[in-house]
Amino acid sequence: VVEVDEKTRKDVALKSTPYDGVVLSLLCVWDPSYVRENTAAAVNLQFVSMVVLHLLNILGQSILMCYLFAGPILDISRKYIGAEAKAIALKLAVDEHRSLNETIPEEAAAAEMCKGYYSPALSHLLILAIWNTKILGELRDAYERAHAIIHLPVTRDLDRIVEEQDNGTIKIGYITTRLKYACIFLVCVPQSLLAISLAFIGNYFLFFTADIGKLVFKSMSLVFIATLDELLYATYASNVIQTRVAKAAYRVKKASNWWHWNLWITSTLKLLVVCLFAYFVVYVRFKAATEFRARCMQYKIATGARQPFWEAFNEGLSQV
Repeated sequence: VVEVDEKTRKDVALKSTPYDGVVLSLLCVWDPSYVRENTAAAVNLQFVSMVVLHLLNILGQSILMCYLFAGPILDISRKYIGAEAKAIALKLAVDEHRSLNETIPEEAAAAEMCKGYYSPALSHLLILAIWNTKILGELRDAYERAHAIIHLPVTRDLDRIVEEQDNGTIKIGYITTRLKYACIFLVCVPQSLLAISLAFIGNYFLFFTADIGKLVFKSMSLVFIATLDELLYATYASNVIQTRVAKAAYRVKKASNWWHWNLWITSTLKLLVVCLFAYFVVYVRFKAATEFRARCMQYKIATGARQPFWEAFNEGLSQV
């Protein structure tokens, strides 16, 4: 048993998701004193309901990601990747000012792809950076939960795991070694794997979207998948469970990090990582497709099929 000075500890609140709900309900099941105070049936029912929501979230996100990858992502990516060789051969007919319907045979396939494409410069980079910001938030949530669980003091006295106070707040002050591993591998690892999978699927899904309007709407559909856990918890978790999770907190040791690290360095590093990753996807991983899109826009502007972005923007403002 590790005795800890309470003055060196702080409360880290649980979040309203099935992840923290599973952790709290699992620890409550294993605390005999908590079970005696709240009855075994109620505690076990709380645990089962949170496990069901947790599994539904994992299953729901996994199925939706499989649908995206096996359907539109593969179809669109094959279209772009398969046409790369012809796309590189696309010639800009600036002098002749041909329309897209007057292409020479070797341009036909690439020009056909250009017809349905309209995306201003850097639009994919911006949307991917925003999407990866959401993914980074999911990974940060999983890390902070794992960090709190790992740094809980270990005890063999099961009655010390959960402490419910008179005002209804619940303090998670200690944990056993087995429960620590169970929480990490049953909760934190699945959440991290889902976030990494969403990052992979989402970057493919968004990058291979040709139209800026569709790009924005598809990014919103991905956010729906990413927040499925919150939706399930808010809709199906009982009011009692939601109240208990809202009033629960981990009792963790206070961090002694350099104040500059906590104040601005971590935020700067996260922003840098997100921007670099988005740049990698657009200009390194799919460099050929990005070059094709740039030439498409040049080709459309040169043939009069599309106005430059700022000209179209100013014309739209003048009509408001």
